Amino acid sequence: MQSLMTPGHKPVPVEILESEIRRVCGSFDLEPMRRAGVVNGDVITRRIGPFDTAIVALDASEVARSPRSIRQDPGAYFFLLVQDAGQCRVEQGDRAAFRPVTCSLSIQ
Repeated sequence: MQSLMTPGHKPVPVEILESEIRRVCGSFDLEPMRRAGVVNGDVITRRIGPFDTAIVALDASEVARSPRSIRQDPGAYFFLLVQDAGQCRVEQGDRAAFRPVTCSLSIQ
């Protein structure tokens, strides 16, 4: 089994990683796991067939996209989430879209 990418978990100030995610994916807010204001992560863009993709690796406590952020965002984005490693929980409003899960994608 091959990972989508080898995550480049490098320590980055949360403002820098948040800015890079906003540049590539639109308006999102990050909440770091630690008070130091540093997040381990990276954003990589990749062309897969006819699709422009963003591979985001990070250890933030929370990544949020509010209704206000969506309205203010000039781009039209479609998100397909593939959990390559680790765990996440996706919520919309007060409802969970899917539960925490560890998944892998086999690329042959």
